Amino acid sequence: PSALNDIGLCYKLLNKKDSAIVYFNKSIERIEYYHNLPIKDRKYKHYFKPIVEASMFDYYIEDKEYRKAVLLGMGELNGGMIYEVNDLGAISRGYYKILTGYYYLNDYQNFNKNFNAFENSIKEMPQTNLYQKAIRLSIKFNTMRKDFEAVSQDIVKLERIDSILNSQTKIEKLDLINQTNLSLKDQEIDYFGERIKLIEGHNKIKNIAIVIFCCLVCVILFFFYRLRKAKQILEEQNEKQKILIREIHHRVKNNLQLISSYIQLQVNKSTNPDVQNFLGNTIKNIESIALVHQNLYKNEDFYMVGLKGFLDGICQNVQAFTNEKNIAFFLDVEDNEVPIDTAINIGLIINELITNSIKYAFLNEGKIKIKIVRLDSPFLEIQYFDNGQGTDIETIKKKKSIGMTMIEEIVCRELRGSFSYQLDNGFGIIIKIKI
Repeated sequence: PSALNDIGLCYKLLNKKDSAIVYFNKSIERIEYYHNLPIKDRKYKHYFKPIVEASMFDYYIEDKEYRKAVLLGMGELNGGMIYEVNDLGAISRGYYKILTGYYYLNDYQNFNKNFNAFENSIKEMPQTNLYQKAIRLSIKFNTMRKDFEAVSQDIVKLERIDSILNSQTKIEKLDLINQTNLSLKDQEIDYFGERIKLIEGHNKIKNIAIVIFCCLVCVILFFFYRLRKAKQILEEQNEKQKILIREIHHRVKNNLQLISSYIQLQVNKSTNPDVQNFLGNTIKNIESIALVHQNLYKNEDFYMVGLKGFLDGICQNVQAFTNEKNIAFFLDVEDNEVPIDTAINIGLIINELITNSIKYAFLNEGKIKIKIVRLDSPFLEIQYFDNGQGTDIETIKKKKSIGMTMIEEIVCRELRGSFSYQLDNGFGIIIKIKI
C-alpha cells in the first residue's frame, strides 16, 4: 500500500492526475485486503489508510473536485463512528474533509450543519488540531458572509482550544522530559561507550573514503589530461592534413593550367583546323577539371563541390574561347554539392555539350539553358537545351562524334545513369544520374 501511494504521489507531481487516482484506489484496496486477513496485527488499516486518504483528499482539492472530497470525508467519518467506536482521529479527519469541501463549494448550510455536528461529537473527547483548523475555516466562511457575530464566537472558541492544546503540549513535554532523564541516567555509560566506538569506526571509514576519493580524483585528472592531450594532437594533425590537402589541390590546379598553356602554344603553332579544334576541346576539358580543384582548395570541404559556382566558371571559360559568337547562357542550378569525381564528370559532359552547340547549332548567336535539379534522393537530373538549328536522332546515331560517344560513356559507365534526347526546338538532352 505504501509503494502504491508513493507511485500515486509521483504521478500527481507529474500532473498525471488520472494515473495518480488509480494508484491511490489500488492502495486502498490493498489495505482493505490486508485488514481482512486472519492475522494477529490488524492495525494496518489504522496507519496506512489515513495517509492514502489524505493524498486523495489533496488531489480532489487541487483538481477542484470538492464533492468527491466531501464523499471521501463522509466515508472516513462513517468508519470512525460505526466500525471503530469513538475513533476520534477518524471522526476529526472525516469532519475536516467534509467542512473543507463545503467551504470551497460555498455551501454554508451544509458547512454549518457539519460544523455543529463536529463540535457535538468532540464535547466529551480531547480537543484536536483538526478541530482547530475547522474553526479557522468557519471564521473565513463567516467573514465572507459578513456574519461578524458568528466570527466573534468562533474567535472565542479558537482562543479556548489554543489554550487547551498548549497546556496539553506542555504536560506531554514535561512527561517526556522526565522519562528521558530517567532513561538517560541508566543508559549514559553504555551510550558514551558505544558512541566512542561509533566515532572510531566512522573515522576509519572516513579516512578510507578520503583515500578512495583522492585516488579517484587523481585517476580522473590523469584521464582528463590524456584525453585533452590526445584531442590537441588530433586537432593539430587535422589542421596539417587540411593544409596538405589544400596545397595538393592548388598544385594540381596549377599543373593542369600549365598543361593547358602548353597545349595552347601547340594550337597557336598549328595551321590544321581539325588539330586546332581537337586541342581546343582538350584545353576546355582540362580547364573544367582544374576548376574543380580550384573550388576545392578555396572551400573548407575538400571532398564536395558546389555545382552552381562550378558550372558558372565553366560557362565563363567557354565564353572566353568563343568571342566570335554571341552565346547567352541561362543557368538554373540549385546549390547542390557532389563528390569530386561526379563534379569532374558533370563538368566534362557540360563542356562537351556546349562545344557541340557552338560548333554545329549556332551560326552567329544563340541561347543555352542548363538546369540541374535534385530528384528523390539520391538522384540528380541535368537538363541541357539550345535553340540552335536542331537535328534528329538518326543524324546523331550516324555521325556518332567523339564528343557524344564520350558523353554516353561518362553517363552510362562512370555515373551509372541514363539519358534521353529532346529534339523539338533545337537540341536537348536530359541526363539522370545517381550521386
